[in-house]
Amino acid sequence: MPRAASVRAHGLGEEDMCAVGIAMLLTSLRFQHPERGEVPALWGRAGIVVYSNRMVHLTATGKQSASRLLAYTRFVCRVLFRFRTLGLAGLGGLLEGMPVDFGIWPAD
Repeated sequence: MPRAASVRAHGLGEEDMCAVGIAMLLTSLRFQHPERGEVPALWGRAGIVVYSNRMVHLTATGKQSASRLLAYTRFVCRVLFRFRTLGLAGLGGLLEGMPVDFGIWPAD
């Protein structure tokens, strides 16, 4: 029986890859902040740097492949951009106060 087009050879669909990437980012934020990462206004560039370093560490130790590192990073980048374009980081939004520098940029 043929596989669905959205399922890649490694078994995770695009939605699953995105969910895993965001979950890893949120886990990273929970460990960094005393308020467990629940206040978007306190997130910052340091949070993205720690997340990126953790992802590279997992790849270097063989716990994830380089292709997954790239996929997770791309999905997190895309989702954070969508949050902003949907206005979720603005006044009254779900992620109100999320800093502008909290994002994955091409230089990362």
